[in-house]
Amino acid sequence: ATPIRPARRPRSPAAMASFCMRWELILTGIIGALIVWGYLVLGLLKVPFPFGEEYRQAADDALLALPGWALMTLGCYALFNIGSALITFRDTPEAGEELKEEEAEARAFFSSPARGKLAFEVGAVPEGEGNGVLGMNE
Repeated sequence: ATPIRPARRPRSPAAMASFCMRWELILTGIIGALIVWGYLVLGLLKVPFPFGEEYRQAADDALLALPGWALMTLGCYALFNIGSALITFRDTPEAGEELKEEEAEARAFFSSPARGKLAFEVGAVPEGEGNGVLGMNE
């Protein structure tokens, strides 16, 4: 039988440290942007407005809509990444070969005569241990 390979290689400690540092930077940027946005919305941070006071209300409305716009943009970016990964899946020969090997293993398993045998069908459950359903003994 072919040994089962893990789906991914384990990450090295250096790679994990780099991954964690990257996420720390991203979260720090997001939290900083939210703090600045909150100060702007509440009027605690006074920023000179160069376009005149007649456009101040439009700028305040746009500022209120900014988090929703950012969330929608992030969602579109995520969907684009997923879609492009699905479209270019066949461009990675290693993944294609791995998928073919797993398909061959599955076909061999499901074509074998012992695939439908469960533990209680072949007598692996000792007498008097019950049927394993809610601890009921028969």
